[in-house]
Amino acid sequence: MATSTFAVNPGYGHIKVFAKNTGKSTITVSLQHRNSGRIYFTESIAPDAQPLDWKSFDIGYQQGVIGGEYIVTYRAGGNVMSGEAWGMSFTIPSDL
Repeated sequence: MATSTFAVNPGYGHIKVFAKNTGKSTITVSLQHRNSGRIYFTESIAPDAQPLDWKSFDIGYQQGVIGGEYIVTYRAGGNVMSGEAWGMSFTIPSDL
C-alpha cells in the first residue's frame, strides 16, 4: 500500500487525481476526506487499462469538495505496484 496526502483550502475547492498502472497487477485507488471519513471514489485499474483521470467538477461536484485534508491510497493486493500518479487541488474563479 502507498499513500499520498494533500489539503484543500477552507471552503470549497476542486480536485483532480490521475493514476496510470504500468505494472502487471491491478491497482486499486481511493480518495478519502480525512476529516469526515467520506470516500469520494474507489477505482481499480487493470494492467494496460486506461488511466484513472478523476475530476471533482466532472463527477457531480460542480460547487467543489469540502476543505480539509485528503488521502489517496494505492493498493495492489500485496503485489508489486508500478505506475505514475499525481493530483492537484484548485479553485475555479466564480466569474467563469
